[in-house]
Amino acid sequence: MSDRRRLALILAGGRSRRMGEDKAAIAVGGETLLDRTVALAKEFADDVWVSVSADQTKESVRARHAQLIDARSGEGPLGGILTALDHDSEAEWLVLACDMPGLTREGLGVLVSAASEDATSIALASAAAGSDLPEPLYAIWRPEMRDRVADALDAGRRCARKCLLQAGARLVEVSSDREITNINTPEERDQWMEAQR
Repeated sequence: MSDRRRLALILAGGRSRRMGEDKAAIAVGGETLLDRTVALAKEFADDVWVSVSADQTKESVRARHAQLIDARSGEGPLGGILTALDHDSEAEWLVLACDMPGLTREGLGVLVSAASEDATSIALASAAAGSDLPEPLYAIWRPEMRDRVADALDAGRRCARKCLLQAGARLVEVSSDREITNINTPEERDQWMEAQR
């Protein structure tokens, strides 16, 4: 059993260039994706932080949440993850992208339960059924990952998935691929919205 303190990091520091609008502010079911993700994460973590770039701190959708400013802005999700691992080097971090509208309480419960029962894995990540690829932005990153993340960034490697693969992260299968689907373009957003009708 793991008795580590668990914090949550919601990644919302991106520029949403492919979407053409702020993904964190997209409304699903009457609330923004960011607000929805923060609310779900609060059920599974002692504290929830939103990862932002320094110039995003006053944006209304982010300003109402506790924030961690990326120490390595422009380095992608790994920059935000490293900032979190440095912010509290004893806690394990439940890391979630802010653009997964299919995220559910049940799915998060499966990942968190697996982590609670597994004190030895360096990280745990959700994965689609039958896949051997971790979803790094729906994962639990433990303190032992800190140096691996820093080394990857120092070497110019910014792929969070490869970082988990190389570390041998444990995969936790999700019940539906929708759970780990993110939306990056207007077309993906529209397809998601249409599927909900």
